[in-house]
Order: sequence, then structure tokens, then C-alpha cells
Amino acid sequence: MSEFHRRFIKHFKLPFSVSEEVLVDILESVEERVIEYILDELDIRLLNYPLEAEVSFLNDKEIAVVLYLTLIISPLSPQVTKKEEIADLISEKFFKLFEEKLKAITHVKENDK
Repeated sequence: MSEFHRRFIKHFKLPFSVSEEVLVDILESVEERVIEYILDELDIRLLNYPLEAEVSFLNDKEIAVVLYLTLIISPLSPQVTKKEEIADLISEKFFKLFEEKLKAITHVKENDK
């Protein structure tokens, strides 16, 4: 088996106070959608659960989201040579979805005012 590890970090500004619980819910939702993306759109057969993500508060207005990827791809798969490209696609999708969900919460919060 060919195992590939990669870590991605992205910072996000928070326009208002968000609880850690809300951020964890967003992470879980995004992880589920990214798994669907991997299986359906990238058409990759996974030999493991490839994602782990965590969020930490840098201060009141900024968070860091860390995405850990572990791709285990069969050496017989043609995708084994594209691990870096696949990891980049997965991280782009993950952070895009996270940002969209964070913005959706922002819009809901603004409409509550």
C-alpha cells in the first residue's frame, strides 16, 4: 500500500463570536461532504478514512483550521501517482466548503439583528 500524509492550515476571520461547538458542527458537516466528493466526483476508492480536522481559536476574531490527510491508495491504482494533486483538490474543496458554511452562519447572524 502507498500511504501519503499531508497537513494543510488555513486561517479564517470571524466577524462575530462563534462557539467552538458550532465550529465543530461545521467541521463534521464539511468532512462528510468532502468524503462524498472524494468518492463521487474524484472517483477514488479509499482504503482508509482520509480526513481529520481541528479548529483552534487564535484570538476572538480569528481561527485556524488544520486539515490532516492520510491517503492510502492501492499501488495498483492509476491514482497512486497523483497523490499530491489529489491532496490539493481535497484540501481546496474542504476549505471552500468550510468558508461557505462559515459565511452562511454570518448571514444568518446578520439577519437576526
